[in-house]
Amino acid sequence: MARVGEIWRRVVFLFRRAQMERDLAEEMRDHLARKAEKNAAAGMSSEEARHAAQRQLGNSTLQREQSRSSWGFPVLESLFQDVRYAMRGLHKAPGFTVVAILTLALGIGATTAIFSIVNTILLRPLPFKDSERIVHVWTKTPMFPDFNLGVSKPDFDDLQSQAHSFESLAMYREVAMSLSGAGEPEQLQGAAITPGFLALFGIHPQQGRDFQADDEQARQGNVVLLSYGLWQRKFGGDASIVGKPVTLDQKPYAVAGILPREFDFPSAIFVPLAFNPDELTNRHDWFFFVYAKLRQGTR
Repeated sequence: MARVGEIWRRVVFLFRRAQMERDLAEEMRDHLARKAEKNAAAGMSSEEARHAAQRQLGNSTLQREQSRSSWGFPVLESLFQDVRYAMRGLHKAPGFTVVAILTLALGIGATTAIFSIVNTILLRPLPFKDSERIVHVWTKTPMFPDFNLGVSKPDFDDLQSQAHSFESLAMYREVAMSLSGAGEPEQLQGAAITPGFLALFGIHPQQGRDFQADDEQARQGNVVLLSYGLWQRKFGGDASIVGKPVTLDQKPYAVAGILPREFDFPSAIFVPLAFNPDELTNRHDWFFFVYAKLRQGTR
């Protein structure tokens, strides 16, 4: 309660500052006059008595500042004074003001963008189950020592059969496909993925089914998974779209399923990843990307 009372007293003082300034000045003049009278009664001349009184009372300016510091909120008041001084200076130099504001805006914008990227990539955990165990697998080769390369299909097969640190692996490749027949044609960014890709992230379609091994070999025709955003935007959230064809790159693709809203992957569509004969054997075909989930306890 004492702390609350102190804060209230300082707030009241803020609204009585002018009167308190006058009272303080009057009180200090009264003390000075009394000291001077006492010195004069001791035999000093009026001038000497006044100078002696000033020395005895000390630095009057410092005393006034110390008294003011107990009235209100000196830190905030000093800040407001600095802001007012800066605003007056900027008002006198409009050209400099424009440059300063633009510089601040660019600096703040760049800092915000950098923090957003760092927060998304490094600080904020991925919105997936066991995200701390999910890793990206790269290829390092003396042929290109300065680059992280993707993984070839033969190397991926070796990882699946021989790497004991991974609980599961999945491969994908970025694709771009044109969607037509559902409003205006639209170029979509997507991913061609192997079976088990969604399971690695702990994700299951909210409508329909996941890809199967037969889909990878294209034995059952072309199929596609739609992201939740694309499903809502282009198909109005119509659940009956599952099992029906949509046109991608002028070919019909049956909608196998709809992904849940929380699967925040930067692709609007997902299709099975199929390999041509050369990709199945070429170890230098480093154009695929691999996610893996580490086994429990693996570092």
